[in-house]
Amino acid sequence: MTVQEYERRTTHSVLRVDAGWALLTRTTGTSTTSTTSTTSTTSTTRKVSENLRPTRKVVNVEDLQTYKSIKIYSNLNIVRSEPCDIPCEYTNDEDGVDAYVYERRGFVRTNRPHSVYMQMEGEHYYPINLDGYEVENTYRWSSPILKPYYELIHYSGEKNIMNKPEGYINGMTFLARNCNSKNNREEWIRKLRSFGIRVDSMSSCLHDTPKPPHDNKIEIMKPYKFHAAFENGNVIDYITEKVYLALAAGTLPVYLGAPNIQDFVPKGSIIDASQFTFESLASHLKECMTNETLYQSYFTWKNEPNTAFVDRFAFTNVSTECRTCRYFYAKKYGFGWDHKYQKHILTIPTPSMFERVPVVNVEDLQSE
Repeated sequence: MTVQEYERRTTHSVLRVDAGWALLTRTTGTSTTSTTSTTSTTSTTRKVSENLRPTRKVVNVEDLQTYKSIKIYSNLNIVRSEPCDIPCEYTNDEDGVDAYVYERRGFVRTNRPHSVYMQMEGEHYYPINLDGYEVENTYRWSSPILKPYYELIHYSGEKNIMNKPEGYINGMTFLARNCNSKNNREEWIRKLRSFGIRVDSMSSCLHDTPKPPHDNKIEIMKPYKFHAAFENGNVIDYITEKVYLALAAGTLPVYLGAPNIQDFVPKGSIIDASQFTFESLASHLKECMTNETLYQSYFTWKNEPNTAFVDRFAFTNVSTECRTCRYFYAKKYGFGWDHKYQKHILTIPTPSMFERVPVVNVEDLQSE
């Protein structure tokens, strides 16, 4: 590389992208001086940032406009242009795509490159096996591409968890078909009934109450003060729509399931059954029925910021499909991946990022 070529290259902004950083950097040249027939380079030097880890990709900023859309195949037969902040296409054509998304309920082997293992069912029924898959897309918070049951993009209007309580029936609903749970939730229902708690079961499991002529779970829950949001297993991160639909209905969820449930709901918004015995839970529910101040204390969160909850789910303002496109966009073009906010990393550097700078003599460049 000649000095002139180096001058030309370094007077343009370049995008240096690394697995953990995408830093927009600008370097500028300093002058060189020639004397007689023998070219002598002065002691001029250039500063090169040491803070950038080994660069995976160097791209001129103007070239970013030429990046093409991400195309993804899904076995769920999704065919559409997905609303997203990057070009994102879903197709049922397996040829010429950037990734393959397979919805699974248990392990199915694949030999496809860039394949995504997507599963919403709990691993206590369908063990998650990632052998042969490049990336996980499940409810587990360790998944590179997250897929929680609660997503802001879907929980609006009738499903807005900020909806006000309307319950007047001193009892709870229970809506479940699986009566062979892994956490013995059926026994909880039987015991609560034995201690005098009204539990109306309108689904097939422990059915004892006629269901209204519709399947709208929110409308079914609304008249009741409580809902038994009982998962079919106590699995970390496995928090389904049961608790969120109850919150949207304005009823008070009595939750049984994931041991880290408090990380997934607004603070003070549920009764965690795991913190009670059968009898003490029944007693607490009866107290809530007769003490309106106590009952309403579970809804004060609706008038508070709930910063931690909002921040945790901020990334769900776009669809899972968009986040999947973002992930493979980052991978394809060498960007880093921000797991918390589920998007590719592109940050403008601050001066502190360039504090440690080695010196490189211009003359050394002539040997390249």
